[in-house]
Amino acid sequence: MVRDQIRDKLPYQFEDMGEQSVKNIARPVRVYALRPEAVAGLPVAVKSPAASISQPIVAPRLSMVVLPFANLSNDPEQEYFADGITDDLTTDLSRISGSFVIARNTAFTYKGKSVDAKQVGRELGVRYVLEGSVRRVGDRLRINVQLVDGESGAQLWADRFDTDRADLAQTQDEITGRLARTLNVELVEASVRRIEQERAVDPDARDLVTRGWALSNRMASAETQTDAQRAFERALEIDPESVDARIGLAEVLVSAYEGSSSFDQNVTRAERLVFEALERDPRRSRAHFAMGLIRRRQDRLSDSKIEFEAAIALDPNQAVAIASLA
Repeated sequence: MVRDQIRDKLPYQFEDMGEQSVKNIARPVRVYALRPEAVAGLPVAVKSPAASISQPIVAPRLSMVVLPFANLSNDPEQEYFADGITDDLTTDLSRISGSFVIARNTAFTYKGKSVDAKQVGRELGVRYVLEGSVRRVGDRLRINVQLVDGESGAQLWADRFDTDRADLAQTQDEITGRLARTLNVELVEASVRRIEQERAVDPDARDLVTRGWALSNRMASAETQTDAQRAFERALEIDPESVDARIGLAEVLVSAYEGSSSFDQNVTRAERLVFEALERDPRRSRAHFAMGLIRRRQDRLSDSKIEFEAAIALDPNQAVAIASLA
């Protein structure tokens, strides 16, 4: 994954070590080495301090921080509950493909402080700030959550959850799961809106994949499906190694109308794309979901069930896999 991310951005030469057996992973994993001698001969870029200061830090597209949820009551048990939601959300959001999530220990340095989302965005170099609070109202807990743009300070999304306190552990799992599933869609939508504003003329592969996912999420017409396919196809042209472009394209192809003349060819191509994606990243939840769709289209329901279950095991908040398994 590191090789794929920087291969076209930095002049480092990676040595292909072939496929290696790795502990706790069923399939072999392709390994690349970066030798010291490959770096030693590279020219050193010298910048003046003024030049360094003048260059703004560009935050990754899906970069975010989950600020510690505020406990608005004096209940110590509720304090643990609020910290638990922060912890779980940090873990769950890091599973979103292409995401960059600030580590828990760094986020907790803001605990108990009144901070501005724009300030947090600047200090941590992230585009999105998730903040929330927990309040006890009688025998019920109320959880408020807001997703804020770290650059403008604008609120992009908000929700409220009310629940009883019968089982805090179960309540915590339900809330974090619902939040992670919702934010998966909301963050992609927010990111694609920013892409359209900033780089509509010349998007790169990552931008096109994000646009493809956004179109796939709201796929309701043949036109939308065509636009999503075009985005993933173009992303794969720009970056032939892209795992996400393969998965997205496979999902679009296999979701085509079954009566279409190219349906069988689409399923065959989708299967090949997912095999290639799994060779590169066998633990990618969305790839197993896509394979589950393909197996279902092939009327191999037992195999489809296995793939959907694998997707959920790798990411318990993979909503599309949960719905498809049902």
